Amino acid sequence: MRPVLRGDVSWPEGDLVLSAPDILAPRERRRTSPSLRLALNAAVDACRMAECPLEDVTSVFGSAVGDGDVCDRILTALSKPERLVSPTQFHNSVHNAAAGYWSIGTGNNHTSISIAAGAATFGTGLLRAVMMVMTERRPAVFVVSDHPMPGLLGEMCPMDCAMAVGLLLAPADTPDGSSVSLEILGAADAPETTPDDPALLPYFTGTTAGRALPLLAAIAKDAPNLEDVVCAAGVNGFRIKVRISS
Repeated sequence: MRPVLRGDVSWPEGDLVLSAPDILAPRERRRTSPSLRLALNAAVDACRMAECPLEDVTSVFGSAVGDGDVCDRILTALSKPERLVSPTQFHNSVHNAAAGYWSIGTGNNHTSISIAAGAATFGTGLLRAVMMVMTERRPAVFVVSDHPMPGLLGEMCPMDCAMAVGLLLAPADTPDGSSVSLEILGAADAPETTPDDPALLPYFTGTTAGRALPLLAAIAKDAPNLEDVVCAAGVNGFRIKVRISS
């Protein structure tokens, strides 16, 4: 993805097809939905790329709408005379389902937070994950993911495509060879930063995870030097300024 974020190559075309991550036993794998696979694969990839043990991190999972496909199936079932809801669908409908599967699959019993904040989910989750790293002095995996919803739910909350972003955040004094440092400077009066590459703008506006693209583009540069990115992080236009440095 670095060449894409730097603008060296075009965003890859085609549908995203994900299998259930290998952290889950066969029974749990069969129960996962596309939305859950999206979140869990992002979390696993972020930890493994950072060479951080999956069982040793805290976690923040962000999703603006949760598992819309599951909710649509439940609502469809309830609209029929029988009103028979699948136990698995009900099990997967809660907003912290990804966190639950993550704990089961990794044996991780550390703090986990699940967040929904609409278009501000990425910035809100990032702020929460940074606070968690500072207070618990432990690495945190931070994931934002959303999958388009079908039917009327999709009309109410349109999303252009499925997308997930995973970041592994660690305390500043961790000897892990991190390539960049992130610093939350506080509230920002400036507008939210948008992608420089026009080809990325539809993903920024059309997906919740796409709000991470300006920050990821700054991280992808070979030698970021005190570059500031403004992220939406709450209601009533609240925004935060994030500084990226090498």
